[in-house]
Amino acid sequence: MESVNEQEDIHREDFFDDPNYESKIVWVNQILRVIPKFNSAVFDSPKEEMKAHLKPLLLTLMIEGHEVNKVLVDGGAAINILSKTMLKRFGKTTADLRPHNILILDYAGKSSQPEGMILLDVQIGSVKRTTMFIVTPSKANFNVLLGREWIHGVGVVPSTVHQKMTFRCA
Repeated sequence: MESVNEQEDIHREDFFDDPNYESKIVWVNQILRVIPKFNSAVFDSPKEEMKAHLKPLLLTLMIEGHEVNKVLVDGGAAINILSKTMLKRFGKTTADLRPHNILILDYAGKSSQPEGMILLDVQIGSVKRTTMFIVTPSKANFNVLLGREWIHGVGVVPSTVHQKMTFRCA
């Protein structure tokens, strides 16, 4: 097992250009400020009431110029999902969908064949990105699901505990 000093040396070699830089292991909830050199995203330590809820992270944002509520941000999902009923809301039909070979598995392991895929513009604040959605025939408790494809593509850090997210600075 590595000692703390060996871990600090590995940390320094991996992340710092200057080997004389004093480093120590700091847990994220102990950091009180953003370190500009790393372009970090930092959340405050969770308060007890934050820890007591099990709420999903739901947003309201713009898709194809339409305001959409109940947008679920899910870091556990690899893809973005849009229901067929929401597709109609954007003035699109199944004729606008492209074929694909993706098979979706739900939490119970049941598979389903989606209708197709489509590219739509998603905007939150000043951040806009063309995003690929897999269109499904079923209706869920959310209008749209944004998974890791969108999260990583936009560079957002979501927190269900804090019920907010932060964007990386360019």
